[in-house]
Amino acid sequence: MHVQSGPAVSGGSDLVARLRAGDATALAGIVRGWSPAMIRVARQYVSCHASAEEAVQETWLAVIKGIDGFQGRSSLRTWVFHALVNIARRQGVKEGRTVPPRPWTTDRTVARRWTRTGSAPPVTGGPVGGAPRPPRGPGGRRRRP
Repeated sequence: MHVQSGPAVSGGSDLVARLRAGDATALAGIVRGWSPAMIRVARQYVSCHASAEEAVQETWLAVIKGIDGFQGRSSLRTWVFHALVNIARRQGVKEGRTVPPRPWTTDRTVARRWTRTGSAPPVTGGPVGGAPRPPRGPGGRRRRP
């Protein structure tokens, strides 16, 4: 894959001045050049590709609105990606994205079949066999009853 460089993609002070002046060509250049990487970054925080694209769109709107607030303490690209991470993280929380639960089941037969075949059992709740988990002491060690 060929990555473009140059004034429309590098993020120098010339580019910032052009964006502040409302240069649509400059904006189109960085949108085209940076959006694929931005989608990959956003995808780490949201549940689906469409949500990642939405986060990227929202980021570009924030960049257009906030370009006058860019102080140049970092590169433009770093500033844009930092805004993206904040937006995608907030969107991911709204979506309620969580780590999937462990595949517990109360049916020992299904649990044995899962071990043999490698296919996951249905998630029902509670540990295998329905027995309660043993209490844990300090350091995660099992306490004796």
